[in-house]
Amino acid sequence: MQDRWTVEINATPEQIWPLVGDLPHHADWSPKPYRVNWVSGEANAVGSTFESFGWLPRKPDNRMEGEVTENDRPRRFAVTTKDDKGNSYVNTFVLTPNGSTTTVEKIQDTPDPTGFMKVMWPILNGAFVHGAQQKGLDMLKAKAEASASSSGGAAS
Repeated sequence: MQDRWTVEINATPEQIWPLVGDLPHHADWSPKPYRVNWVSGEANAVGSTFESFGWLPRKPDNRMEGEVTENDRPRRFAVTTKDDKGNSYVNTFVLTPNGSTTTVEKIQDTPDPTGFMKVMWPILNGAFVHGAQQKGLDMLKAKAEASASSSGGAAS
């Protein structure tokens, strides 16, 4: 299953990249507590591995193992994470310049829900997941725009 969220940011991809292409900085714009520990490899390099801890309902410090799968500065950054059941989740960020602004798209590929969750997922996704993901991108926008304006504004 795939979900997508977008935000338009008044900054260049180069100005936004430090917040998107540096995985630990995702905590700076996460609406819930989030942290990353590097396990192997060079930080943020393709093939490097990490463990992340983030909030899920009834699991406020949910641990996942992950690997950086794409790092094409300043255009694309992707990670694949696995939960304790071995399910894989892919989060891809795409930065597309549009004149003086940049569109940031988050693409999230997740396993299809099964059983009872298959019935409940549309409700849970709408009530909890979709809004939180968009809130995170809105927080990214605020951080990136504040940083861009303090460094002299977005370049054209």
